[in-house]
Amino acid sequence: MSTSYQHTVFLNLPVASLADSIAFYTALGFVQNHNFSSPAAAQMSLPSTPTSPTSGPEAHTGVFKLMLLTHDFYRTFLPPGHSIPDPKKVAQQILCISRESREAVDEFLKAVEENGGKRDVRPESEMDRVMKAQGFYGGNAMDPDGHLIECVFMPSEMYAGKE
Repeated sequence: MSTSYQHTVFLNLPVASLADSIAFYTALGFVQNHNFSSPAAAQMSLPSTPTSPTSGPEAHTGVFKLMLLTHDFYRTFLPPGHSIPDPKKVAQQILCISRESREAVDEFLKAVEENGGKRDVRPESEMDRVMKAQGFYGGNAMDPDGHLIECVFMPSEMYAGKE
């Protein structure tokens, strides 16, 4: 068995406009992998670190990828009888991305707003208050299609050595 294999998580999202979604997620730091993109789909890689290259093969070494799929293409993956829910009305998942600092979280949320998304789409919850008291920092948002996104900074002392 090869020790160089790395597990990868792909989140497939149905999108109304592939071009708009590519632009939106690029503005949030994702990098399009053109080798795995087509007129109906775009693979977007989240680089491993804030200092990772944003072009070339090294830009795609992170373990998390988005697959942005046009509605017609997304439907080809669904079992009979299933449909695409409207993410502005039904939440199936929440994409949560960590950042290296409070400032990086703020920059991320600003980029959401500047690129067609919305931020602060829900009121602060009790869990938000508990996490804030523990040193976490974050915010919530929605992409132009209505998919929910959270961005958080977790100080390393909150989790280092506690796994």
